[in-house]
Amino acid sequence: RGVDVLVNNAGIVNAGHILQLSEQQIRRCFEVNVICHFWTIQALLPKMLEKASLGEWSHIVTISSTAGRIGVHHLTDYCASKFACRGLSEALLAELNDMSCTRVGVSTVMPY
Repeated sequence: RGVDVLVNNAGIVNAGHILQLSEQQIRRCFEVNVICHFWTIQALLPKMLEKASLGEWSHIVTISSTAGRIGVHHLTDYCASKFACRGLSEALLAELNDMSCTRVGVSTVMPY
């Protein structure tokens, strides 16, 4: 009945100096690592909000990376995309709080 947990866990890495990365590599990194999370959230959040209105809990977990906390040489696109995952989660939580929705949790996991 509905969605209990959404785990946004996608990631690709293009190791290389920023001047060596092609536009296509950078765009693909962001599409996979960040943009796809918008689509899963937009698809499933309405069901989660519906559950919340019935007093039931659900949770959105976004897997980021330690590289979403600190910049790492030769991983500029990856680091930026994982910083964006963190920002997405924080902004989503702020939007849910603004809606007084306390039954949809939001977490960011930043593994090494």
